[in-house]
Amino acid sequence: MPFNSITLLVPITLVATAGANIITVGPGLDAETLNDALAMAADGDELAIASGTWLASAAGEAVVHLEDRVLTLRALDASDPPVLDGGDSGRACIVDGGTVTLEDLELRGGTVTGGDIDGDGVTADWERSGGAITANGATLNVRRVNITAGHALHGGALAAWASTVALDDVDISNTSATFFGGGLRTHGGMLHFTGGSVDGCAADTGGAMVAGGGAKITIANLAVSNCAATWYGGGLCFDSSQSAVETQLTNVSLDACQAGQSGGGVYAYGGTLDGSSLSMRNCSAVNGGGFDGVDASVAINGGLVELNTASNQGGGFRIVDGPARLQNMLIRSNQAVYGGGVMLDWCDLGLFNGVTLDDNSAQLRGGGLYTEGAFDVTVENCTVSSNTTGLGAAGLEFTASCLGYVSSSVFCGQSVHMAGSWQDDGGNTFDDACAGGSCIGDVDGSGQIDLIDLMDLIEAWGSGPGTADCDDDGQVGVLDLILLLKRWGASC
Repeated sequence: MPFNSITLLVPITLVATAGANIITVGPGLDAETLNDALAMAADGDELAIASGTWLASAAGEAVVHLEDRVLTLRALDASDPPVLDGGDSGRACIVDGGTVTLEDLELRGGTVTGGDIDGDGVTADWERSGGAITANGATLNVRRVNITAGHALHGGALAAWASTVALDDVDISNTSATFFGGGLRTHGGMLHFTGGSVDGCAADTGGAMVAGGGAKITIANLAVSNCAATWYGGGLCFDSSQSAVETQLTNVSLDACQAGQSGGGVYAYGGTLDGSSLSMRNCSAVNGGGFDGVDASVAINGGLVELNTASNQGGGFRIVDGPARLQNMLIRSNQAVYGGGVMLDWCDLGLFNGVTLDDNSAQLRGGGLYTEGAFDVTVENCTVSSNTTGLGAAGLEFTASCLGYVSSSVFCGQSVHMAGSWQDDGGNTFDDACAGGSCIGDVDGSGQIDLIDLMDLIEAWGSGPGTADCDDDGQVGVLDLILLLKRWGASC
């Protein structure tokens, strides 16, 4: 049965209390209501909340409103988390200052229009943001929490202004924002997001998340899927238009995200972005189907970028006006008009080391890589194979004002391996056909992708690794079928 909670504002001095208490909350427990529990609690106490649905006391209110509190709110029974439900127009939680920890809960927000939360006579952005949680000038720790509903101006699930936020094993789904951050919106402060997922979120910009205002962002072991933005960053958006955002991504995957303009998976405007083990698949945009960086310093080591589509430039990556360093990556089966795999446009420099560009296609130029502008590109220890294009080079195409320095790399299976202005620094090999190894889609090893391969793939459906596992994800499924059909009729 639902329990009502009355919003309580108790401004206090942040002084830790020795011998913190655990206050159980629910019928027949230490406190019957959250209101009673908050009145009883001292700094450092824990509120252990009984299972069930806890509602706001009135429409548009939060279930819990904490002002300068030092508290932990958690489930009494973690196997049956309580639900803090803001209803049609309220939030689950407001955190205005203080240090708050939320553990083993489910949070639901409504469509939040905002109001003067802090009573200063002005409705600021943070007061109109955060469909389920909004935090301002606070330290917020969220662990093993599901956020399943919420809509706001910014941050459909969570918004944080000038706050330090740590999210551990947090799952966010089906939340939305009018403008920035369908899932999350951070402005300034710090965000550490480790483990969990963001799925089915949408916004004008940053379907899953927008970080701005000079925020420092660390994200690890996160899965982002099925998110969408009308303009920029179908998945993640890092906006340094006001002050530089510093971003570090480790083992982050983006799948089936889309943007109406740029950065189907990730959009970075300014600032720095360092990544490792970054995966972007099945994402789409006009520019930068997987990743679009503008005036940003981008360095990524390790990852898989495949099956992304740009209707203009950069099927896998487009990077403009900033240094681009890509290492030890597999970039394959992406599509664009220019730069099927990667497009670099007036970058400070381009560095490719240990990168494989395979089976990418460009409608016009640069199946593997296309460059524009006056800068240097270094390509070393790379494999450029089986890329296609309508005009120019199927492999790497450097415009006249861009000089490519190419060494110790393998080129095979392309009509034209390189074009434009480039320098052979030794150790390169060039072959019309790719000898040895596997050929994507050639399940039976005949050298031709045809009906027999399709039948063999269907027979192997749902099985583990093998020649039918075209995308090397460990299981034969829909993506393998798409890869095979994309290469239908090709020879190896």
